[in-house]
Amino acid sequence: MRSPRLTLAVTALATALALSACSGSGSDDGSGTKADPSDTAAPESQADCEATVKLTGDVKASWSGPGYVITGGGNQAFYKTSQGKKSVSIIPGRGDEPATPIVAAGGTTFTVQPGEGEVDVDPDGGGAEVDADATATKKGKNVTLHLVASFDC
Repeated sequence: MRSPRLTLAVTALATALALSACSGSGSDDGSGTKADPSDTAAPESQADCEATVKLTGDVKASWSGPGYVITGGGNQAFYKTSQGKKSVSIIPGRGDEPATPIVAAGGTTFTVQPGEGEVDVDPDGGGAEVDADATATKKGKNVTLHLVASFDC
């Protein structure tokens, strides 16, 4: 059986070691490298867009109206528009990965697969055009819709 005093002593020693490791007693002579202010990402900003959407196939809907784009923060532009319980988002690409249009409708999320259809996205937030099929799985079955969307920002 372990002694409560031994357990307390070990716990106190571990705590003291942890605190002394973070004491900051090392010297700072200012010779470390500092971040170049020009390398910092611009803050995120949101701008209004005019969006037009037409969905055909397993989901049918169309609308024209407001949308928005978020730019900055070191990322490419993110676009979104919605009407009721339906929305179209364009997730920015990264590196060699292209931007990905996503449609949420009726509790199902449809995704345009890379290389499918026409997806033309301004990474700086000027606008986007999509004419592509998007797929999802609903109740164990593959479902497809065709998305035609434009964002004028």
